[in-house]
Amino acid sequence: MSYDYLHDAHRQVAAQVASLIAGHHMKWVKAIAEVKAETGIRPDDALIASEIRRWFACFDHDAHQATLRRKRESALTVMQALREWHPTLIGHVLSGVAAEDTAVEILIQTEDEKGVELTLLSLGISYDTLDIEAHGRQNRISLLTECQGENIILTITNASNSVKSALPDEWQHPLEARSKLDEKGLLTLLGKD
Repeated sequence: MSYDYLHDAHRQVAAQVASLIAGHHMKWVKAIAEVKAETGIRPDDALIASEIRRWFACFDHDAHQATLRRKRESALTVMQALREWHPTLIGHVLSGVAAEDTAVEILIQTEDEKGVELTLLSLGISYDTLDIEAHGRQNRISLLTECQGENIILTITNASNSVKSALPDEWQHPLEARSKLDEKGLLTLLGKD
């Protein structure tokens, strides 16, 4: 089998997964499992994400752009409130594959997780703890809060983010292809710089 044939097969399967996620509001894990059971192929997450962006660009462009803008505006509000902690936007809201029910993900890298929590409390921001992980000297806590009707997941960690930025696909702004985006970058993406 040639590389082109395999790549085309994976792209077709990724398009099936994307249709289930974007068009039928199915969760990623369920959509991937369903299509893999049917085809025997598990496409790469980056390929699935590209196909989701393509699906939205073709079939629901305006509504999807409005969803992204609303979620990014909420992210900006939180990032500005927590500016002293240098938060960055990560995940599906940044990369442009967020659906209506996708939570905004914000990363804060610091050794002082309690300081971030105290800042949240001093600002009157309530939150729930989603997850706590400790591996040796690396700690990570995920908090769930809400801003402007959007669920926000704040991940506070002392580990460095080793995820590299990718090349943007044709349905993506170059800033959306970054692994994380600071307040200034988000302002640029929102056209507010």
